[in-house]
Amino acid sequence: MSPWQALDQIHGWRATDSEWRRVLADAYPAIQPLLVTEDAYATEILIEPERRPRIIVMHSKSDIVAISRDTDESLPLRLEDVVLRALRPKRLCDEISKHLRLGKPDDDWLHGGSAWRLGEFIPYEGERFPTYLVPGHSAALRCQAIKAIAGCIKSPFVVVVLHAGNACDQLCEVATRCKAGVVVVEHAMRLLDGMAARAPHESFREQLDTFVQDHVRPTDHMEVGQLRFPTPPGSKWSEVKMRFLDNETVTVSCKGVQRKLRYDQLGFTDGRNGKPDTQWALLRVFANDGGAITWRSEGARQERRKQVQRLNDRLREFFLIEGAPIAHDDEIGGWRTPIDLQQ
Repeated sequence: MSPWQALDQIHGWRATDSEWRRVLADAYPAIQPLLVTEDAYATEILIEPERRPRIIVMHSKSDIVAISRDTDESLPLRLEDVVLRALRPKRLCDEISKHLRLGKPDDDWLHGGSAWRLGEFIPYEGERFPTYLVPGHSAALRCQAIKAIAGCIKSPFVVVVLHAGNACDQLCEVATRCKAGVVVVEHAMRLLDGMAARAPHESFREQLDTFVQDHVRPTDHMEVGQLRFPTPPGSKWSEVKMRFLDNETVTVSCKGVQRKLRYDQLGFTDGRNGKPDTQWALLRVFANDGGAITWRSEGARQERRKQVQRLNDRLREFFLIEGAPIAHDDEIGGWRTPIDLQQ
């Protein structure tokens, strides 16, 4: 059982330390740093190997006993045996948000205590999706929370649930209607001895691949079938590499993200015949000339100015990186790009 499934067995996420240890078992070290000792005490306690909890009677802080419901037998307890320890949602959200790279969570519960905003999922430059933890103890409460979020923000968002059992068919159907993607935390992150498992953020992204593609915001210039590159946030044009494999295909990479794409997927289609357009041909000229074309180059004729401008627009739209990917260079008498272009 994962720590996240075990949490369902702790009512209100409040229990004695012995109860936390019993329920979480080997997962206890992962959750223990997130627990806070409360100024409150349990009314029942399970004494192993008994099957039924005993009633706690506190005569004073130094005189505490656990009484069997069946035999009236009593066992002495220490104060630390009955003190309640709680898993604070804010601390859990901080931990999840940190490992999934979602930024800083909000400080308060939203929508009547049914959801917590973890931050923003940024799959690539130019796309941001608000992300919420929905930990309700029943499917009905979780579905209600999703509907409440959708009614407030009016845009696609991401819902995080603690384990696969929470992502029931009903919840997924409601999420789809509300334009929400669903991520299961136990698939994206397993806490082990307080450390995150390998690459939790990548697993998180993989679960949302289809959702992201379905909710990419089109622009006025995007063509049918045109994609956007999943450019890592903060990328620069100098970190982009494009290698032509043949007349119609390139490999594109940036900060370890790589795709093999055709000209039409990048938006370089001539609407008259479906073949590569003049901007694609110009991109190949840049690749042939090492990323720069001068007035002596085939592609640097005066009439190319508008084509260069349109190529700039097309590349910006595909990568969503700020600034111009191609700039005029007076020193060489032409244009230059920091993109690593290879033919």
